[in-house]
Amino acid sequence: MQEDKQLKELLTKWAVQHPSAGFTSQVMQQVTSAYTSNANTPPLYKQRLLKIVFGLFVIVCIVLLILSFTTPATLLFRFNVKLPASYFSQGFSFLITFWIVMFLNLILKKYPVKTA
Repeated sequence: MQEDKQLKELLTKWAVQHPSAGFTSQVMQQVTSAYTSNANTPPLYKQRLLKIVFGLFVIVCIVLLILSFTTPATLLFRFNVKLPASYFSQGFSFLITFWIVMFLNLILKKYPVKTA
């Protein structure tokens, strides 16, 4: 309501009652050209490449997990990971915090907070 009054005051002050001739067609031409130029843009990355990288990541994680649980005698090389207990608690705390923030983000996107 307040914006309408301000707009009306500005229009009466500057005496702009009607747009210039051809204004609408010029704007629509720019919108149409911008739309058609963006219509054929290729994605920045290929979907197949993303799937390959994700698959390699999962495979490497599984291999590292298997290697960390096998006994050193069965391997041809030495692979052991000994982490302090505080690393596990920090990792667990991070995962809990991460998922809480993710769920809060989803909730806030679904039900936006209305400000005055």
